[in-house]
Amino acid sequence: YRTWSQTTSPVTTVAVLPFQNAGSDLTIDFLRLALANEISTILSHTRGLAVRPAATTNTYTQPGIDLQQAGRTLDVSSIVTGHFLKASDQLQITLEATDVKSNRVLWRETVDAPASSLIATQVQMGLRVRRSLLSALGLPTPSDSGSQPTNEHAYDLFLRSTALTLDPTPNPTGIDMLERAVALDPSYAPAWLALSRRYYVEARYAKGDASIMQRSVAAMERAAALDPDYVPAAAGVIVNRIERGDLVDAHTRAKDLVARRPDSVDARFALSYVLRFTGLLDESTRE
Repeated sequence: YRTWSQTTSPVTTVAVLPFQNAGSDLTIDFLRLALANEISTILSHTRGLAVRPAATTNTYTQPGIDLQQAGRTLDVSSIVTGHFLKASDQLQITLEATDVKSNRVLWRETVDAPASSLIATQVQMGLRVRRSLLSALGLPTPSDSGSQPTNEHAYDLFLRSTALTLDPTPNPTGIDMLERAVALDPSYAPAWLALSRRYYVEARYAKGDASIMQRSVAAMERAAALDPDYVPAAAGVIVNRIERGDLVDAHTRAKDLVARRPDSVDARFALSYVLRFTGLLDESTRE
């Protein structure tokens, strides 16, 4: 166990906080969480970088946050955040990274894209993040940026769904939006992952329908197949396998995933989940 789970190199830790809507256009307010989610997804493909999950960062929505204090609370070395403004037919996004220890701005970029094309916005943000943010953090550019959206309407539905919580009332609406999104663009892995998670919550905590759980499993498998380097999807497949009682396969997959990405929060959580189910509680707690 120690030979493959505790052999790690230094890891850079980062949290991407919700963005601020600098204008009065509430029709694009969903971008506060959506833009942060997209940057986290881009960063998740970077080796040597641990990205804090949205569950711990989405609460930082209020303006005027003390970034240094937030960074200490989240136990990260850097904070990424920003703001956006829609002016006429243009969307302007300012991105910024702050070093937590020194409270110094490490990196700042501005993205200007047509408001009518969120895919164009995503492409430009991705280029800025991979080419200059990672360099500012002292990290290499990943060779693979993951699957990309190809349909504007599908991508809009996906981004809007990120603003909906997993609570019983909004979750079915989120499922409907994502089902339409993957029907229009079946090649975009993050949409399948988001749909799988919503199916899981619906099956486990709402209707308890076995057929919905089967859809969750199938959607997670689809996400992992579309993007083999998308660690959250690979980790989701492992969790599904262990819950179905396939201990050997889940353990093998978890072992391989942590060996490939020892820096990943999702990989470590998946391993801890497997170890707990196999009775290795001390090892699970360490993970």
